[in-house]
Amino acid sequence: MRAMGEAFNIKIMATSAESPWSNALPNVYVNDPPALEPTTSSEIVRDNLNALHLARQEFIKVESGERFARALRHNIRSSDFNDIQNGDEVFYKRNDSHEWHGPGVVIGRDGKQILVRHGGVYVRVHVCRLACAPEINPAVGGGISSEEKDDVVKEKPNDDCTPVLDEYPPDDESENGEVPVDQPPRVSVGHRIQGIHSESGELVSGRISNNVYEEVDDVGQNALTVRWVVTEKLRNGQSIVKARLVARGFEEKTEDLRKDSPTCSKEAVRLALSFASTNQWDCHTMDVKSAYLQGNDIERVVHLRPPPEYVNGKLWKLKKTVYGLCDAARHWYLRVKDQLLSLGAKVSSLDSALFYWCNSGKVEGIVCVYVDDFLWAGTQEFKQQVINRLSQIFIVGSSETKAFKYVGLNVISNNDGSITLDQFQYASSLKPVTLSRNCAAVKSGELSGSEKSEYRSLIGQFSWIATHTRPDIAFDVCELSVTSTIAELLRLSKVIDRVKTDNMKLYIPRMMPLNDCYMECFSDASFANLVGNGSQGGFVIFLRDASEARCPIFWQTRKIRRVVKSTLSAEALALLECVETAVYLASILSELSGSGKFKIKCFVDNKSLVDALYSSRSVEDRRLRIDIAVLQDMLERGEIDGVSWVDTSQQLADCLTKKGASTERLRAAVSRD
Repeated sequence: MRAMGEAFNIKIMATSAESPWSNALPNVYVNDPPALEPTTSSEIVRDNLNALHLARQEFIKVESGERFARALRHNIRSSDFNDIQNGDEVFYKRNDSHEWHGPGVVIGRDGKQILVRHGGVYVRVHVCRLACAPEINPAVGGGISSEEKDDVVKEKPNDDCTPVLDEYPPDDESENGEVPVDQPPRVSVGHRIQGIHSESGELVSGRISNNVYEEVDDVGQNALTVRWVVTEKLRNGQSIVKARLVARGFEEKTEDLRKDSPTCSKEAVRLALSFASTNQWDCHTMDVKSAYLQGNDIERVVHLRPPPEYVNGKLWKLKKTVYGLCDAARHWYLRVKDQLLSLGAKVSSLDSALFYWCNSGKVEGIVCVYVDDFLWAGTQEFKQQVINRLSQIFIVGSSETKAFKYVGLNVISNNDGSITLDQFQYASSLKPVTLSRNCAAVKSGELSGSEKSEYRSLIGQFSWIATHTRPDIAFDVCELSVTSTIAELLRLSKVIDRVKTDNMKLYIPRMMPLNDCYMECFSDASFANLVGNGSQGGFVIFLRDASEARCPIFWQTRKIRRVVKSTLSAEALALLECVETAVYLASILSELSGSGKFKIKCFVDNKSLVDALYSSRSVEDRRLRIDIAVLQDMLERGEIDGVSWVDTSQQLADCLTKKGASTERLRAAVSRD
């Protein structure tokens, strides 16, 4: 028992010496007073936790800082690649991969973007993701080892590259990513490939005629590369696959080149159709094949590097501005203009893509030019003297009459001389954005990135329809283009369903002689009905004859350019824009018809505006006085025949300015069901 007690006391002493409390509490072995501030294990843990918490706070503060976030959004600084030259071999990385690909050959540079050719693939790479091909130790320079050099990429470039080849199954590719020429690639819409071969092994398309280029020796000239562009078109109910060899015009410096190329406006097309209807002319369309290759000769030296199918050590020196060059459309337009002028036609002074032909001082033919599509109408003499000769000058692909498709519009000439326009085929191709049931339930939620992209694409398609044949949906399109939430997307889907099921056609009646016609304008505005106190203004313009027939010429709805103080200001600005457009349209029609000025009659549903225009009293808004003075001056000089008040129930532009307004009156005025 005594031995056990001694052992127990020794154990207690040892424990007391090791314990943090050994110098803090008195016991049978220690008589020292306790420490005033003992340090316990719980306090040590507390201090550690506090330190961790403070460190976490400082890290979050730094991470959420604007400068730090901005730095993370930028690529790392590149090393010195100023000495890189065309022809150098390099390895490259893609944005979504940490692996090196290559080696490829440098063929061009645009700032810090390097164009690299890797087999049959062309990629754009930032200099910070390049490494020179000579033996580089990846541990030192971040390059590629000799073992990795044999790992040649077999995928196609991603969105950060300049695509030339689209995805193909592995069995259609060689080891360097090229499509074997002895195997026909799988063709689908939009694919860009190196060559297209039919079952017979012959090239389907892309053979450039000798009058477009000449072969020259390759002595190191700067040369643009080319690519095949494959598209699918629907013709006579059959799908036709076409291929075109296109130059990469972005590789050329084009700052000093003039690139503008006029196309006929939608209002000029409607005026031309109404003019044809008045004269009882049949409407026709004509399509020119390979239009850009028939343009004016090129005025500068441009070399192309042939595609693999034509490689023979030579370069192509261009004689024409081929597809892909920034000024190809302009050279084509100038060639068309020169030929029409040489055949006696005149170009409109207000629309450079509208031409007319006179015989004995009277207009007997008109031509609307929209790139390679011609819309024409006229007498038999005009056809013989102009159209037939034009068909001999250019290679014409197709020509149709009475019922045809022109720049997305279905044009149908009726037996009574009237014309109808519709976009049924285009509208049927619209597909709404699909949402899950859970997302659709949260109507105030925001759309994802991909959904916003699809939403904007749909808005653009709807805008094309609304501005050409469907004024009744113009306000919906304008309002939906401002925001992009789930609620707007669901509303857009309803508009899609309505357009697809509603067979509304724009109706151009046969008008009486133009000498008896006048411009009829309806303008309206809604005060502060938009986000940010903005106001919506809209108007519709008709050509009207003595028999009360109306031909819709132009309509518009959009936010008024400045924030206004009152309904009077909004109505005045909408009317001013309407009148300016009507004067422009009347001038075009006067030029075509050879008649004098056309009368312009305007109608508004705001009595205060009519009183302000026909009164000598000044309005209180001093800024508005300027707009009122402009309108009064146009009235005094006879540019406007008059401004009259109509009841809101007779205001045809009412549905162009506010949500929920009835579209029946406007639909009845522009269409014939």
